[in-house]
Amino acid sequence: VDSGQDSLLWSWWPDLLYLSDRRLLCCFFCANDYADLKGEVAVHASLLGSRFVVAPSRNPFAMATVYSGDDGEGRKEWFNGNSHAYAVCGYEPGARHPDCGDFEDEAAR
Repeated sequence: VDSGQDSLLWSWWPDLLYLSDRRLLCCFFCANDYADLKGEVAVHASLLGSRFVVAPSRNPFAMATVYSGDDGEGRKEWFNGNSHAYAVCGYEPGARHPDCGDFEDEAAR
């Protein structure tokens, strides 16, 4: 996680497993392509083994305003709500990381 705050990922983890295991169509929207999109796609592809039904791409209906600034460590950052979108539906069992388990697995909750 680019922000160094991976607690957000782990707070979503049981929900992501549930949605993936139930093979529900899920659309996700990201605020930028250098951290949010890159990190979320990595989680879906390398951990969950998600089936992408809409490839990550720029969303033509992004918010009208863009925040840009400094992250406090001298790096430039920008955020534009809903700037990128993608959709997944279920997962490929052979592509899921072996340590992920599934939603029914008590350790995954």
